[in-house]
Amino acid sequence: MINKHNHLYYTILIGLFLLLNACEGRFNTIVEVDIPELDDRLVVNCLFNDTTALAVQLFASKGVLVESQDLYNDVADATIELYGDDVLLENLTEQVVMFDPYELGIPIEISMYQSTIIPQQGVTYTLKVSATGYDSVEATALLPKTLEGLSVTVKDSITTIEGNPPDRIALDISFADEIDVENYYFVRCYNQETLDEALFWSTLDSLRNIDADTLEGIKYYVEDYNFGKIRKMCHFTNDVSYQETQTYQNNSTGLEIEGEGENEICYQRIHTFSDRLFENETKNLSIETFTTYGSGIEYYFPNTIESRIIVEVSKVSREMYLYRRSSRDQIQNGDNFFAEPIQVFNNVEGGFGILGGYSIQQVTLP
Repeated sequence: MINKHNHLYYTILIGLFLLLNACEGRFNTIVEVDIPELDDRLVVNCLFNDTTALAVQLFASKGVLVESQDLYNDVADATIELYGDDVLLENLTEQVVMFDPYELGIPIEISMYQSTIIPQQGVTYTLKVSATGYDSVEATALLPKTLEGLSVTVKDSITTIEGNPPDRIALDISFADEIDVENYYFVRCYNQETLDEALFWSTLDSLRNIDADTLEGIKYYVEDYNFGKIRKMCHFTNDVSYQETQTYQNNSTGLEIEGEGENEICYQRIHTFSDRLFENETKNLSIETFTTYGSGIEYYFPNTIESRIIVEVSKVSREMYLYRRSSRDQIQNGDNFFAEPIQVFNNVEGGFGILGGYSIQQVTLP
């Protein structure tokens, strides 16, 4: 006689057996899906400003299932027309250039389309692009007028490592937000180090207790460092306008730096923000940046390095703001399986990419 406990046991066992057999059949079933083949489209990349002639990178899109050894599928022999306020200005000239996308000193050879015209503030520019084998595309963007009333002052020098000279500088930035207009901005900092070569080499030659290998290494480092080059630096801030859009910690816009207490975000490259929180007002922004780029020479050979800090505040077009914001958010959510997919802003009709402008204003600190 089977008691009720044994009856329940056998019922569950039979149920699991049937379920597993059903799953096995289900998971072994092969369903063929025809994935439609999409035509490649032109990809236009152009962020232009009012200090240099406009240049365009032109690529072809690639499907996710396409295997290619080319990281950048650039398009040659295209025709690119540049219009300003609907007036044809010129056809861009194709040039083969060395391009270093990640600024790692590993350039690759690509086709670039170069203009001879330096864009003017307040003008709306349009690119019309055609190439054999692709549908024609076009994109339009305004180069905004520069901001007014820019002021940059040094507030303090900061030492983050006890016993070392100051390695950061605190700055106060202010500018007037244009009234009754949606405005978008970004801040960048640069450093230019110059070497007093006569003082450096005389100091180096006077060192008697340094071995030959170390001496040779120092000489090679100094000669290879390329003093006088203007280099981008990251900056720190807790300003609420920077939090108005999402941020993330990676080499594209922010680098997480461990310090005392909470980790700091050191904003690199371009971090755009809007005037949503200070519309029609004077914006006051406090930041910190490094006093030197970090050659290290100043610690071993004091007074041989002169360091200049350049602060750049730019006003950007709406297209550039939306592109930077969406690409930043996409990268931030890239490792989150449950995050909603974010499509990067695109203003190229018939294709992909970005045409955006920004007007530059710089202040060089003594």
